[in-house]
Amino acid sequence: AAETLVYLTTADAAFLGVAAAVDAQTPANCEQTGIASLTKSLNLHVNKLIQALIDYAVVDSFVACARRLLQEPMALGPLVRALLTCIHNCLLYCSENQRRLRMHLALHRELVREVLLPYTADVLLPAIVAGPCDPNSHKCRCLLA
Repeated sequence: AAETLVYLTTADAAFLGVAAAVDAQTPANCEQTGIASLTKSLNLHVNKLIQALIDYAVVDSFVACARRLLQEPMALGPLVRALLTCIHNCLLYCSENQRRLRMHLALHRELVREVLLPYTADVLLPAIVAGPCDPNSHKCRCLLA
């Protein structure tokens, strides 16, 4: 589910229907579908996605999932990566709901306390102290995530 959410924050997801419409147009009409309309489409998609993240308590769901994984610090890697990628992508594109998302994240103190700090303390710091790891190991793949 987290990876699907990450995909929805990409420009590919925003332009999924637009690409098929552009391919079906004649070359003359294709020029009319310019950067401005694609940017408008992307901003509309990101605004709706940010609104959904806030309205449907997605951050709370990530925190609840992380609470269940506290006994398995290595399993937090993919979850933290998905969460941070989703937030990064939503804040990357200019949208009118960026401020709302930032405020929403600022009000969720348990995100930092229960997800990001344990991941840093239990996974990242020990990995840095341990030095290089085998790229084929499960531990290394979780850290790279």
